[in-house]
Order: sequence, then C-alpha cells, then structure tokens
Amino acid sequence: MAKLFWMLELSLIVIGLLVGFTVGRWPVVLLALVLGVWIGVSTDVELPHWFLGVGYALIFGAALASGVWARRRGAARRAP
Repeated sequence: MAKLFWMLELSLIVIGLLVGFTVGRWPVVLLALVLGVWIGVSTDVELPHWFLGVGYALIFGAALASGVWARRRGAARRAP
C-alpha cells in the first residue's frame, strides 16, 4: 500500500510540473485546489478527509508553481 501512495505522489509531481510548464500561467495553480477538494470528498481512508486533500493539494500546487516558474524564467531569459 505504501508503494501505491509513493507512486501517486510522484505522479502528482511529474504531472504538475508538465502541466505548469505547458500552460505557463499562474492561474493554473488553482487546479491544485480542485484536486484537493476532489480527494477530500472522494477518498475513504483512516485520516481526516481534509488533511489528505490539503496534503495532496500542496504537493500538486508546488509542482504546478514550479513548472510555471520554470517556463516564465526561460521566457524571461530569451526576451531581448
């Protein structure tokens, strides 16, 4: 079971980086809020639902923000 959670967290990070880099706009970070609410509502675990939703939303939000930041930084370096 721990292997499954590790893979979920890794996939959230990779997908977040890719989506953030592809879209390149800061409002895309709001997708993390949507994901957190969905996880909080739909999971059935021994933890409080809000705790799990906030945790995964923070992981996904940080990955999205990192992707957006990387794209913005690359665009700023190429600008004359």
